[in-house]
Amino acid sequence: MARRGWPMSFVHSERARRRRRAPVGDLNTIGSWDELKLMLVRRFRSAHEGTIYDRFFALRQTDSVQEYRRRFESFAAAMGTMGDQGLQGVFVNGLRMEIQGPLRLLHPNGLIRAMELAESIEANQILHIQPLQSIVRLLRHHHHLHQLASNVSQRPN
Repeated sequence: MARRGWPMSFVHSERARRRRRAPVGDLNTIGSWDELKLMLVRRFRSAHEGTIYDRFFALRQTDSVQEYRRRFESFAAAMGTMGDQGLQGVFVNGLRMEIQGPLRLLHPNGLIRAMELAESIEANQILHIQPLQSIVRLLRHHHHLHQLASNVSQRPN
């Protein structure tokens, strides 16, 4: 609606000027629901996740040591000047306890050595745990078969 006393051509040109000067992500320029969602995620993600320092110090191993190491290295590259000892502490603290405990007993000398040892510990655990799990499954199966056999032998004829 035109303001009283202003010619319509001025109102239309003013609206066009505002649209041209609208910042990226302005509600007037959103063309779809997906664009709106993307804009909101970009706007509020950093506030929700915290600073890069918050995310770096909260980093935890959820997959393999190799995957954790990859994520750790990408964060560490963005951290700037942080000493090797500090980086090693953050790396070790983020490992799962079953890796962290044996690693601390080995007293690794430096970040790279800690990373290598953590990968070796995980590989060693996989070699020992998988056969044990197979043995446990076999024993359970054997126990189950034994119970079935004793139940069959106890049935009256």
